[in-house]
Amino acid sequence: MRLLFVHNHPVWDPRSAGGQQVNHELAVHGVLAGHEVTVLHVGGARQPPGVPPPYGLERTADTGRVLLNAILVARAVRRICLRSRVQAVWASAPEGGFIPRTLPPGVGLIATQHHPAPPPLPRLRWWPHPLRTMNVARRWQQPLLEAALLRGAHRVTVPSVWSRNAVVAGGYVRDGQEVFVLPNGVGASWFEPTTPIAHEGRTDFLFVGRLEYQKGIDLLLRALARTPLAGATLRIVGSGPQEAELRSMASALGLLDRVRFDGHRTHEDIRRSMQRCGALVLPSRAESFGLVALEAMAAGLPVVAAAVGGVPEFNRTGDAALLVPPEDVTALGVALRRILDDPTLRSRLVEHGRDVAEAHRSTRLFPEAAEHIECACVAASSGRKP
Repeated sequence: MRLLFVHNHPVWDPRSAGGQQVNHELAVHGVLAGHEVTVLHVGGARQPPGVPPPYGLERTADTGRVLLNAILVARAVRRICLRSRVQAVWASAPEGGFIPRTLPPGVGLIATQHHPAPPPLPRLRWWPHPLRTMNVARRWQQPLLEAALLRGAHRVTVPSVWSRNAVVAGGYVRDGQEVFVLPNGVGASWFEPTTPIAHEGRTDFLFVGRLEYQKGIDLLLRALARTPLAGATLRIVGSGPQEAELRSMASALGLLDRVRFDGHRTHEDIRRSMQRCGALVLPSRAESFGLVALEAMAAGLPVVAAAVGGVPEFNRTGDAALLVPPEDVTALGVALRRILDDPTLRSRLVEHGRDVAEAHRSTRLFPEAAEHIECACVAASSGRKP
């Protein structure tokens, strides 16, 4: 089968996150399953540094405007589908919003929503206030495009039950449209042992992710500055719009000698960092799934995370991660102190976390993804338009 995966940033781009990594894993496993796979992304380098991926790469320009990017992506998808006789398209991100309108007949469309906190969509009332409605639509371009993609797909998947409830309640799908939960998968490389870099000192805590408000790094810095965690160290891996603000905050809190900002790193670098850290911390205010927590579990690292979004869903027994209430700096500090002081707790979290990560291996989850592809193709071949 000929498959086309569509997302915004390439997986090697500093702006990429869990959603792009999941799409990459799906594409890789599609190739391993014998499919002919192409990935279309917006902007970024045409080729990744190092070893190229096993799938074909296509690229559209990044104009800096999500609406124009969506038009370019829709045109590119149609062109690739007609040229390569693509049988199914798997799309995510608002840049895919116009794909349902331009997709050739007979091509199945699967859409995924990875948004960590999708806001309820506004109601657009073109009559009797067209100008006001146009201004609302302009401000809400991104979520409206995401809704257009989901509503127009033959098959809709989300990574968690929480995500499914959020997109239904927010009006992102049609009334009665079925939404399927397909958990994010962890790539095989995260389970492989690494050789720690000899000259690197050990760090108590590790954060990996975009440096933005949603990720709650400010909460983590405030917790680290409190007396119970005096002397504890933190490594922050990632880049994003809040980096300068967070550096200033670390300075104001007197943490510059205990906090290290590493910037964007490759997955191999992150895996090595995990080997030299005591625990991964995910203090997010919102998460649709929290893939980095599972990656840390696969690497044998205990996890402390805020109980938000889909995160509690892979910690049902309470033994795979130490969860704290969201935006509770005191509770976060107590949990981090427990991780430092209790080796039995750390060992239990590592053991159960590894089991949970194993259950979420990409190889285990791809057959379910393949079933969604097949169902979308059947719907398309029966003449149902996306």
